[in-house]
Amino acid sequence: MVTGFRVYGLEDKVAIVTGGGSGIGGGIAVELAKAGANVIVVDIQPKVAENMVNELRAIGRKAMKVIVDVQESEQVDNVVRRALQEFGTIDILVNNVGGLSGIDSQVPIWEMSEDLWDKVIRLNTRPTFLCTKAVAEVMIHQGKGGSIINISSLVGIAPPSSLCIPYGLAKAGIINFTATAAVDLGKYNIRVNAIAPGRTETPMTARMYHNRPKRREAQVKLIPLGRIGKPEDIGRVAVFLASDAAAYISGHTIVVSGGLTHLYTFE
Repeated sequence: MVTGFRVYGLEDKVAIVTGGGSGIGGGIAVELAKAGANVIVVDIQPKVAENMVNELRAIGRKAMKVIVDVQESEQVDNVVRRALQEFGTIDILVNNVGGLSGIDSQVPIWEMSEDLWDKVIRLNTRPTFLCTKAVAEVMIHQGKGGSIINISSLVGIAPPSSLCIPYGLAKAGIINFTATAAVDLGKYNIRVNAIAPGRTETPMTARMYHNRPKRREAQVKLIPLGRIGKPEDIGRVAVFLASDAAAYISGHTIVVSGGLTHLYTFE
């Protein structure tokens, strides 16, 4: 039995983090490594993935990068195959890939193209489905359970008055997917949970606030804790959900927003 503070540790667990090279994914990868996990950094950008691997190794953990597009099933299968070749097991999956596909302002539904709609929905849902499917099969075969953590958003719970509508739809869908997958996988002791971050310091938010200091200041004032979140804030919650401390938590979404319970326009 794991007792005391060891229950929060991830010593020698093996974690896959998609979009793990930077932003929230990078923060999660670093915090998992600090807790003792060995990490597979999955990213589409070779340089940021390599930099993250070097950072994780400096912490003292084993790490490797896999450069793929997790919107494609064959490439997801390659991630799983390489993880098993290198480490022999997969204990944790963090489905972090998503985003606004370069959109940094509101797009009214009457101006939205079908292509944009499909692109945003695909980016924010297909990787979570494909990676969960592939890793769950491995975890079932291993017979020792596991932890799957999906990254949603506060947008999926409390949508603003105007935003990119398919993004909010997709993030709400991730929450529903999480609860349903938890039911399907519970009998195998595979826990599935989600994190819904509020505004967090990432390359995406940096683009949103570029040359818009008043926007940033106004939005920070709405956050009860008085600051925008950091990637490590999300990473530390991921560590908890991946650890034995959360052994009886599944199908749940944790909001990490500094106390913000609603969202706001981008004006």
